[in-house]
Order: sequence, then C-alpha cells, then structure tokens
Amino acid sequence: MKRAWTWPAIVIGLLVLGVGANLALLVVATSDPGFAVEPDYYAKAVAWDDKRAQDARNLALGWRLTADARADAAAVPPALAVGVELTDAAGRPIDGAAVHVEAFPVSRSQNLLQADLAARGAGRYAASLPLVRMGIWELRFTAARGADRFTRTSQIEVYRP
Repeated sequence: MKRAWTWPAIVIGLLVLGVGANLALLVVATSDPGFAVEPDYYAKAVAWDDKRAQDARNLALGWRLTADARADAAAVPPALAVGVELTDAAGRPIDGAAVHVEAFPVSRSQNLLQADLAARGAGRYAASLPLVRMGIWELRFTAARGADRFTRTSQIEVYRP
C-alpha cells in the first residue's frame, strides 16, 4: 500500500468498524425476547387519572377476584390453565360477568396473550392459554357485569406440576 493511502484507509476502516458495531448492537437490542414496550403506553399514561378513578370504583364495588394459574401437564401442547373466583363485598359469588385476561410471562413480556374466561358457575371462570414458559406471570383481569366494571392485576408463579 502506498504511503498516501494509509491515513484515509485507517479513517475508512474506523468508520466501517463503527457502523458495523452499531448494526450489531441494533440487532442484539431488537432481538431480545425479554424486552417489550407496553402496548398503548402513551395512551395509558395520558389516561392515568382514569386508572385512578377505576381504582376508586374497584374499592367502592368491593368485589374480590382471586386468580389461579397453573401449568396443565395433560394438555398437548402445554397450556396455562387460568381460573378466577369472583365475589362481591359480602363474599357471595358473582355470576353473569364478562371476565377478560391479558397474560404474559414477566421474563418474556412481549408474549402477550389474551382470553375471555368462560363461566363455570358459582362465581368461577376459567380459560386456557398457550404456555410460553414457566416462571412469574402477570395477569391483568377485567370483569364487567352491567354498568359495573372491575379490574385487578396479579402476579402468579407458574411451575411444573
């Protein structure tokens, strides 16, 4: 190589190395399965007062939602069995509610699953979701009956039976 090209080659090599390193970091950052952005995060932030008002309505209703999630070993492919018991302030079962769940494993939060739970009677509701992985799951419930709307978020550890 001629001496005249040495410094331009070094500069071009450093630029190519910088672009290559940034592209490699971009691929690693966007392919991480543990990273996820909250869906509609901006709308949820703007509606923070609405969330606080819903929390107050939850307290006023006095409903209780007890959630259970477990790995269903008998299912093929493996499934996550989600069960809910919904009661009023006096402990009486609430039937006739529309119960919806959004669920995801905390370690892989981009795997957001949704289901409407089927009524099983006596205030119990259930659904089956694909089991993405074991570990801590976040379950976001919405229960509605008539004009009443109740929300609850639970974190449950799912492990092999």
